[in-house]
Amino acid sequence: MPRSIPCPSPESQPAGFPESLLFFVNRAGHSHCDPQFSIVRRKDYAYYTIHCICNGYGFFRIAGQDHLLTKGDIFLIAPGQSHAYHSIDGQPLELLWAELHGGMCRELFSVLTARHGYIFSDTDNRRVFQLMETLVSDFPSCCPPSGGNRYGISAQVYAILMELLHLAETKPTGAVPKLTEALAYMQAHFTEPVSIGRLADRLHISSAGLIRLFQQHLGVIPLKYLHMKRMEYACLLLRSTAMTVEQISDAVGMYDAASFCRLFKKICALTPSEYRAKNRPLPRRAGNSGEEKTSP
Repeated sequence: MPRSIPCPSPESQPAGFPESLLFFVNRAGHSHCDPQFSIVRRKDYAYYTIHCICNGYGFFRIAGQDHLLTKGDIFLIAPGQSHAYHSIDGQPLELLWAELHGGMCRELFSVLTARHGYIFSDTDNRRVFQLMETLVSDFPSCCPPSGGNRYGISAQVYAILMELLHLAETKPTGAVPKLTEALAYMQAHFTEPVSIGRLADRLHISSAGLIRLFQQHLGVIPLKYLHMKRMEYACLLLRSTAMTVEQISDAVGMYDAASFCRLFKKICALTPSEYRAKNRPLPRRAGNSGEEKTSP
């Protein structure tokens, strides 16, 4: 079960200090989600949220785009944005997460998403993971009225946001240069025939070494990562174009529509036609909060 502890709202905090300067944590947790895990929210979600992928992989949709999530990634959510994220291919997600408000969350998240987008996948995120682990661990005892230090929890949030700003302004290098080069190559060529052996030769490592790199740092082998990149692009085309399944199969680098459909269903748990029907833009409904599932 997700571990989360609600924090009192700023209105319940003692007076005597400019509350607008403090960051508050509404909830935080370390969640081991089941293989069918899925979150869908509309625009009235009220918190600035940081998620760190500890294990597993999935898809994240925000601002009309689908993003592949793998081990080591960080993704951000801001209020006023409908969004969804879920595990794929039957792989459970393990997440560190925190819902934030107060301070300069709005300004800082605006800068982060403008400079780097909603996903931090091409950066060295290890320091953010360490800070998030400490925040989640300390949060229950640091949150009033348990006698904790609200300034301490605010300082921890500030440190996380400053590290993210540093990453957003730093030229992407990743933690492992050869892995970074491999991911950049796949990003540029995933719609073409890609040979894992030739990619390994390009990086001057063995195929087995390349596989170990992917498994250690992303939790997935290179071929599966390539498949998921193709399905990520297929999801975008299904949502945003009227292309046929056969045309999309060709566009993502798979020239057999039947194989494409089998792989899409294996990864996304839906056929391409079912995905397209389910993920058309949702109509606005008066009086509907729109949150179909609430944690993490």
